[in-house]
Amino acid sequence: MTIPILLSKLKSSCKNSSRISGITPPHSPDSAPNLGSKYFYGKRFSSNSDVKTAAENSLNLQRLDFYQARLNKLDLRSDKCLNRFGDYVEKRSASIHLNSLLYILPIVNK
Repeated sequence: MTIPILLSKLKSSCKNSSRISGITPPHSPDSAPNLGSKYFYGKRFSSNSDVKTAAENSLNLQRLDFYQARLNKLDLRSDKCLNRFGDYVEKRSASIHLNSLLYILPIVNK
């Protein structure tokens, strides 16, 4: 069998299995989280400017969490490369850490 035929069979079997099991795809709008529900739950605002300020604060907190999570993943990946490939990757990996931190830290500290 050729590769396109194998790929088409694989796609059709994946579609059939997801319909049978009732699994919703990850891009489904029903599975999207409501990011503001935890931050704004039970709060009352007296004006539109209070809502705007609270929304900006919420986004700033989410941005910090987002960058921190990405830095942690970058650290894990670079450690994995170092452990797997040794000195060949070590020099490049150290420069990646430094460059990414120099780029991201000013954004996070705003």
